[in-house]
Amino acid sequence: MDEKFIIQQGERAKFFVKSMKNNFNFEENSYYLEILYGMQGRKIMIPKSEFLYLNNRWVFSFPTTDIIGPVKARLVMELFDPDCPDDTREEVDEQYIAFVVSNPCPRFFKCPPCCKKQDRDIIYERTEASDIAERYAVLADKDGVRFRTSDGDYLYVLRNL
Repeated sequence: MDEKFIIQQGERAKFFVKSMKNNFNFEENSYYLEILYGMQGRKIMIPKSEFLYLNNRWVFSFPTTDIIGPVKARLVMELFDPDCPDDTREEVDEQYIAFVVSNPCPRFFKCPPCCKKQDRDIIYERTEASDIAERYAVLADKDGVRFRTSDGDYLYVLRNL
């Protein structure tokens, strides 16, 4: 695992993810992601509904406030399989995707040799780019005055891209 996968505790980690599997598609198949961390087997569940499709890529994020140490992504996919009673079966892809540190100069986590990127069907790529804003527009009247909620927040609408 190289330096770009070292995350400072407290950041919101954001990753692009893509599938190299012929029988799995993030848009069509059912799935959920578990972020596994800690000595007590803690996890963060990320359902399919929380994945975003931005610039022809699937992206997800999670908070690192309570995380220290290695982070694994466990993607549980539902695949079509006519040999199974209900024509579906679960398949799991589990791999290390990051290492969260509380100090600025960590000793790097050495990923086991079994988890080389080129050997995987599911590929994660960390990103720090902020491109979600282009998906939304601020609601305003004809004079350009922005609409606000009763709490004072601006109202946004999803653009049809």
